Amino acid sequence: MVEITYHKEGDYFIPDFYLEKEDYEKDYNIGKYGHLKFICTKKSTILILIDFCIYLFYKSSNRNVVGACNGN
Repeated sequence: MVEITYHKEGDYFIPDFYLEKEDYEKDYNIGKYGHLKFICTKKSTILILIDFCIYLFYKSSNRNVVGACNGN
């Protein structure tokens, strides 16, 4: 049986798991659907960030317009 060692970070004990050097060098094939999922996730993340930036821009613009209409 392999004994697992731990190191302490703050209040937690983290297990010391490391991959062997050969495992770092392996080129994993994620397949067709894994690649498609990666591309979709990447595109949707960019679109979400763009939508959020547009939302913040219009939110700050509307605050100025509403304040001007109310005399503030």
